[in-house]
Amino acid sequence: KTDTEAPLHELKGHSAGVFAVAFRPDGKQVATGGLDGVVRLFDAETGALVKEFVPVTITPAVAGK
Repeated sequence: KTDTEAPLHELKGHSAGVFAVAFRPDGKQVATGGLDGVVRLFDAETGALVKEFVPVTITPAVAGK
């Protein structure tokens, strides 16, 4: 919580727009979900990236003839 409406951090990294933001109940981390399919977890106090969850694309194998 701050005394002003000024942003504390700019959470960077998504290559497309962000559509979801959620804080942990204890307020220590914030997760962002982007249109790029990536979920990023940031330290709420410092703005540092903690973890990045990148979607996995699976290509099915085709059995031989």
